[in-house]
Amino acid sequence: MVAPRLRLFYICMFATLALTLFSGVSLSDDGCEGIGTPCGKQCCSSGDQLIVGRLGVEKMAASKDQLVAYQKWLNSKGVYYPKIDIRYIDGDRGYGLFAKDDIAPNELIIHIPDTIALNANNIRKIAPFGEMLNKQSKLKPGDELVLFHIMEKPNPKSVFKPYLDMINDRSMTPLITHGNMALEDLPSVMRPLWQVERRRVEESYAFIKDIYSKVTKDEFNFAYNAVHTRSYKAQGNLCIVPLADMANHSLNPNTYQFRMDANNPPLYTIMSSRAIAKDEEITVSYGRLDNSLLWFMFGFHLDNNPNNQAGIPWTFLLDYMLKEGLITPPVLTFIHDNPLNPVVFAKKSGRISEGFRENVEFLLTKADTVAGQPEASREQLDARTNEAIGSILRRFRAVVAQKADNVLKDYEFLWRDDVGSIDAVLSAMHL
Repeated sequence: MVAPRLRLFYICMFATLALTLFSGVSLSDDGCEGIGTPCGKQCCSSGDQLIVGRLGVEKMAASKDQLVAYQKWLNSKGVYYPKIDIRYIDGDRGYGLFAKDDIAPNELIIHIPDTIALNANNIRKIAPFGEMLNKQSKLKPGDELVLFHIMEKPNPKSVFKPYLDMINDRSMTPLITHGNMALEDLPSVMRPLWQVERRRVEESYAFIKDIYSKVTKDEFNFAYNAVHTRSYKAQGNLCIVPLADMANHSLNPNTYQFRMDANNPPLYTIMSSRAIAKDEEITVSYGRLDNSLLWFMFGFHLDNNPNNQAGIPWTFLLDYMLKEGLITPPVLTFIHDNPLNPVVFAKKSGRISEGFRENVEFLLTKADTVAGQPEASREQLDARTNEAIGSILRRFRAVVAQKADNVLKDYEFLWRDDVGSIDAVLSAMHL
């Protein structure tokens, strides 16, 4: 089904490496420096079709009075956005940013002072958080922001009340809604990261509950989702920037973003990357993330996402090559001193990751060594490598397609996307 366009501010670029490394990476509190590399705020613009599985999405849009109060609050805090209008899109998508007038290329369109950014330093200046947070050592920066949202959201006297009133969406990421899912329903390369992040969610709730015993699980889930889909990392702190987190994602964004640290106070800045027509939506890019990461982090995926890729763990690759008779068990002894790339990828673009060819070539040459065969020429090795890659992908495709036919509907797209990526490579390489 066509689902809400979950609004998106900046996603951490390191997330593009998460599936490659899958070695205990935390999406919660690690990320990139700078405003142009997001960790969150869910959504895509009107040009991109966004799909959400059955995640219990519920949108409760802020009222017009709350929007007016929010705009007055932004103005009082020195936020510069004279050509930007905050508009209600619809019940599914909530609010977005639009151009009031024509905007020229490379025009500065938004300035947001660091003083209203929600980060560990700024919330410590607000009672009672300074004293409360300085007395504990368990909470990470993301946990501190979650605690802030939990306590301040219902506080009628909060200095951030106009901002917090605008956060009314109840769309949740699968880390919250599908926490008890069977690992077997996920593609193999996603499973270690899923386990790490699920433990992190439970730890966060336990730490916060220990400090603020009144918190309910629903309050935690809402706050955790709000923080970790709107934040990015700057100056060592996880940070949320009001107004900027309303910018929707596009595969072809019309702005770029950066932080001006030399200014006092520092400014979060958005500039146009091309001419923007009046009434056009203001959009940002959140990186080249495939659907598995989009869904994992934000609960949505894009139709025909060009960044999709099917990951094959090195253990699978070895198994397939053994079954195809391309290598023999003695070849495995060479891996101890020459570890393989942990995950190789078949991409929707029709290309394979460099590590894919490297792994296969290495194993084929060691197979020749074990068999006492003379060293193959480059042309011979290239031909054999291509043939081996085709055999591996066809075997992997059969496994993935079978899983797609039998997995729960919520997760079927993960496997279908992998099939599509494999088919793209097989077609492009004429295998």
